[in-house]
Amino acid sequence: MTEIMGLPRPTTPEGLAAFVDALRRNLAAHPDQWENATLDAFLEALAAVIRDGAGSIYAAPEDGTLAVADVANLLEAASLYE
Repeated sequence: MTEIMGLPRPTTPEGLAAFVDALRRNLAAHPDQWENATLDAFLEALAAVIRDGAGSIYAAPEDGTLAVADVANLLEAASLYE
């Protein structure tokens, strides 16, 4: 996956920060497109996405490590997860 939500897949902390900023702007502009538009719902979905691993929108890395891009994938998945 080279893009997440139309942004380059982040590989650095600065890129991840830019991705989080873009998530915030997207939520402000399109709250109706988010399944989890409140912080409480988003964090609950984030935990569920992490727990569900390969059975969800997010596939956990086989070696158990999380790269910056993996965190971005988790954040995106939490915005959509039911």
